[in-house]
Amino acid sequence: MVSKEFYEKKVREIMKSVDTKEIPIIAVDASIEDVLKMLRAKSHVWVVDSLENKKPLGIITEKDFLTVVSPMPRRTWVTGVTIFKTIQQRELETAEDLMTRNPIGCKPDDTVEKALDLIRDHGINRLAVVESKRLVGEITLDSILEWYSSCSLLSHRATQQKTEESER
Repeated sequence: MVSKEFYEKKVREIMKSVDTKEIPIIAVDASIEDVLKMLRAKSHVWVVDSLENKKPLGIITEKDFLTVVSPMPRRTWVTGVTIFKTIQQRELETAEDLMTRNPIGCKPDDTVEKALDLIRDHGINRLAVVESKRLVGEITLDSILEWYSSCSLLSHRATQQKTEESER
């Protein structure tokens, strides 16, 4: 059973901070070439208005890149007008052209429970952590699982140690 303390933990206590350079960020006007360089090192990159302000505008993931380099699907019918952007046709020039806009986010003082709800409800793996309209970090499903497993392991060891001491 998951403890109440787990859900009440604050995002700021387990998030990765922008200050540590662990989080890939790029300016909205950065070239596609710069975006691709970052995607080779990380599976995603946060797009911000500027590297000084760090207002989050979007996110680019490997999946976003896949949608613009993979061949167009064969369609037997089309309703309306479909516009495909591709790198080959040079319709993508900046990070803004490729990003998924309005990234889902939370605040540093939100709980892990709220973060997990957002991750589940939106079917995503990471959230922007935003304070005063500034990207201050990210929290990922992996970081939550890592934190949970380390707490569970410590809790298990403490329980095991108490059991051994009481048996003596």
